[in-house]
Amino acid sequence: MNWLWKPETSNPQKWLIVAFMAVMMGALAPIFWRSFIPDAHWQLIALYLALAFTAAAGIWLRRLHRLGLWQPAGPWLSYGPIKRWLMALLCTAFMAFMLWLNLAATLPMAYTAILGSNISMQTMAEKKTGLGPPRLPPSAQATRS
Repeated sequence: MNWLWKPETSNPQKWLIVAFMAVMMGALAPIFWRSFIPDAHWQLIALYLALAFTAAAGIWLRRLHRLGLWQPAGPWLSYGPIKRWLMALLCTAFMAFMLWLNLAATLPMAYTAILGSNISMQTMAEKKTGLGPPRLPPSAQATRS
């Protein structure tokens, strides 16, 4: 697996890479299968779960950083304090959104695909024209005045 991490990468950092890749790959499913619409109640629960998982991941990352088991890579170390805080905030929001997308759409979609059944319903659809009040024909308007 040298294409995902270097040979000297620590085990906690490998777990971070695997978890991040799983979250990113799971968030691709709603892009390809757009016909699934999750329940609004579940979307709210997914938001709370995503925020909780993001907070837990942040705490775990901070702990790993303090123990010296994880270090930010790339240009992060050359950023100033304002840019670091802004990037941390944006990365946290991105991770929360990716987790929400997984919890609100991908997991219910997979659950429905595995355990769900097809159901058909018939309904009547009425075509509505215009947004305002109904217009009267010109002959009716003349007699109304």
